[in-house]
Amino acid sequence: MSASSVLNGLCTYFGGAYDADTRTYRTPQVAGLGVVRKAFAKDDVGADYYLGMATGTPSGSQLVVQLPGGAERRVASPAVKGWKRVEHRVELHCFLISSAPFGEDAQDDAYALRDAMIAKIHADPACGSGGFENLGFQIGEGELLEWDLAQAEAKAGITKGYLLIKTIAVEYVQA
Repeated sequence: MSASSVLNGLCTYFGGAYDADTRTYRTPQVAGLGVVRKAFAKDDVGADYYLGMATGTPSGSQLVVQLPGGAERRVASPAVKGWKRVEHRVELHCFLISSAPFGEDAQDDAYALRDAMIAKIHADPACGSGGFENLGFQIGEGELLEWDLAQAEAKAGITKGYLLIKTIAVEYVQA
């Protein structure tokens, strides 16, 4: 797999099918998650935070998936061909927005999103790629899975928050 294949796999796992017109993934697979992107948007469309949610839902979010770095190392070296372990650092940037009357409600929604994202990772650590057996990748299974949840900030009746989930996507490729 290539880095772009891992990136697309993660975006599809969390955001459903790719929409070529908007360059986004617009069928969210996690409760509380709106649009999924593989890059930061030029225009921040507020409706994207609430994609697929019922009208009047107070809190929504969008996810930007990034692979900012990685490493590879040979794990076997027979005479002709071997295997390399390729690691992609994964960052799941969740941006939250809420019109809930209390900041505490928005923060509770952020914790619920964190729990839902982690549960989604644990449900299929191969994220739909088939895992090592099918030359896919895996995350959150024996690898580091960490998160940072920023304290929500309220201004003009809108509460905004940020959740960062970090892990490593591991794949094995023939060298």
